[in-house]
Amino acid sequence: MAVHAKHAQTGRLSYSAHTQFSASDNAQWPRRRLTQKEVGCLTLRMRTEYGWKADPKPFQLAGVQAQLEGVDMIIQASTGAGKTAIAAGPHLWKQGMVSIMVCPLMTLEDEMV
Repeated sequence: MAVHAKHAQTGRLSYSAHTQFSASDNAQWPRRRLTQKEVGCLTLRMRTEYGWKADPKPFQLAGVQAQLEGVDMIIQASTGAGKTAIAAGPHLWKQGMVSIMVCPLMTLEDEMV
């Protein structure tokens, strides 16, 4: 599995409550990084809402966190690895969240047949 984030350092996301950044230099609404406490809360929400017995995988948590922080990220994972949890994860975070998701499943289905 490969995880690439704009602010990733040695394969791990750094957490800083006071650092502001945005997905692009021209962004109008910079987002702050999640605190350690907020990341813990997000982990618990993912377990509770998804009915998981274990914590999310590191790449899942990093992917959701990157979206909430406004950071572009590429995640390469095999079928069944848990990428859908990354797409749905930001919906668990209620603070100032607006999401629009476009899913081309019908087109993909046609191409696979």
